[in-house]
Amino acid sequence: MLIPVNRPLLRYIILSQNSQINVGRYANRTLSSSSSPSPSSVSNAQQSKSNEQPISDNSDWFNVESGTDINERVVPKPISYLPDHLPQLRKRQKQKPWWKFRYFVDVNTLPNEQQEYTEQPEYPPIFEPTTEGKRKQIRLDWYNAIRRLPTAEQKIYEITKHYGHLSLMIDPVMATYNALPAQQFITRTHLINGLPESYRSTNNDRKNIEHLRQQILAIIAGRLFEAKSRIVSFDFRKTLLSTIGRSSRANVIQSLAEDDIVADVIQLLIQNNNSTERLDHHLDFTPFVSTSWWLGDYPIPFRKSHWFRDNERINQLITYRGNHSVHWRTMNPLPSIVSFDDPLSCTKIPECNYNLLKLGVTLRRHNIMSLPGFWPDRSGGHDFPYLLAMNYESLRQRKQRYGLSQCMDDQDVLDGMAIISAFSWLTGLANNLGFTLYDRLTYPLVTNVIITDGQHWSFYVYQLNNHCFHDDLVADNENDDNRLCNLCWSSGQMRLFDSYENGKLQNVNTAVLDLLIDMLNMKTVDNHLSPLELRPYLSIDSRQQQRERDELTYSLRRKFANQIDTFVARRKKTNLWETVYKNHKEAFIDVKRIRPKIEMKYPPFFK
Repeated sequence: MLIPVNRPLLRYIILSQNSQINVGRYANRTLSSSSSPSPSSVSNAQQSKSNEQPISDNSDWFNVESGTDINERVVPKPISYLPDHLPQLRKRQKQKPWWKFRYFVDVNTLPNEQQEYTEQPEYPPIFEPTTEGKRKQIRLDWYNAIRRLPTAEQKIYEITKHYGHLSLMIDPVMATYNALPAQQFITRTHLINGLPESYRSTNNDRKNIEHLRQQILAIIAGRLFEAKSRIVSFDFRKTLLSTIGRSSRANVIQSLAEDDIVADVIQLLIQNNNSTERLDHHLDFTPFVSTSWWLGDYPIPFRKSHWFRDNERINQLITYRGNHSVHWRTMNPLPSIVSFDDPLSCTKIPECNYNLLKLGVTLRRHNIMSLPGFWPDRSGGHDFPYLLAMNYESLRQRKQRYGLSQCMDDQDVLDGMAIISAFSWLTGLANNLGFTLYDRLTYPLVTNVIITDGQHWSFYVYQLNNHCFHDDLVADNENDDNRLCNLCWSSGQMRLFDSYENGKLQNVNTAVLDLLIDMLNMKTVDNHLSPLELRPYLSIDSRQQQRERDELTYSLRRKFANQIDTFVARRKKTNLWETVYKNHKEAFIDVKRIRPKIEMKYPPFFK
């Protein structure tokens, strides 16, 4: 009869017997060695005990002079088959994503007299123990780290250096009908019909008012009907390809004439005004603006569990890209129209939860951008907005491509152009002033907006009160600054003249000229805030070497200049003949694609 054997139990019994045998052998060996001690060993042991001294607590064990043999104190290093300065063979460690790093942990303690007692109780912040709460706290620590960076260039680089986000690409004009509510919602802008009171009062005591009117009319007539326009071969190539398509040659010629009208009128009024504050200005002609901002509590663009999982509302990144006619920047800001405490600044914006993908807006992975028409280190102190001018190129292209010539929505399209363009430009300027996407404004930024085709003029005044719409910065308290909305005053579309006959403009509306002159003669305020209050989050640059500054500047420019779609980059990776050759069954040799490395001292043209 066979008896089943418990193998684990049998293995345990055998191992225990072997261990007892080994222990017995070791005990016998130790007893035999200790049973017959030699007299020399006994005498040496007694001598060592007599020479032994008590170790005091005050003695310095690391003192070399107190010891006789320093080699006993040094821990021997393990012998390696490679020198220390060469890289060792190790397993590749997985890098954590950037949002899991804790940036610049604060360990600064209070002074001794304030360490235990304070006048008001200070409670530690309450963190959510959930996974999402921990991620939010990591992001808040990152926001505080960005706030402590000294220069605007370092802040922008820290924000934009990470990989691209899924961003909605916005143009000055949306292709679809009735897009004004969506443009107001994504910028949190309240539209007001009529200009402020300070713009309505006309100064009849101004000298040479009639002379200025005639000069402006001569400029408009000469640019539109008499003089030939600029050659458009170069300007036509560099026009921005937007969602509404590339402009035609005739449209570009007309837009260049409109740009020249605005530039000539601005330079005429600057020369006519001899005040010192007009000398401290800077003009940017045909600047390119690209600005990004976060929009919290926004519906997901599409359903895909890999990206959004169970989230119905997300923080959506929105990026604006567009060309403007003229930017006028000054060293001092314009006075605010209303304050933050005014009820008009707390107007509730109606929600517009439309899916912008259905409205012709593209969604692609893009980096966060902050480019208000100039580089951050090349402002020259002219960091404050004064005037933004645009032409009718996008409006005409929208009508031509989609056949909307019969739609009477020009006023809504112009209002949307002014809102989205002014908000994007002022947000980029706020980033250069130290107010990043995660820092609220301490004072409003005001600019004038003019949109014209030479015959029709639209005047706007835009005041930026808030540009931080991320959910991490939104508090549940109703008194928080998140209730602030942006304001835009509109004069509506105004007609300057009816026609051009016999070398003269017929039925000229002088009210348009007076409003244009008054808007371009607004005075800035130079004493309502100190320079420290104008840039509260900026300080002196702590970088000592000029090379560090140049490297950061060059890296930031290359990042903004070489923004290319991943699909286009993938297509440019290999040529067609290489793809056909490598995929052919008779291609027995793998050809290496060798191209010369292009080393550029300056970044390429970013348009």
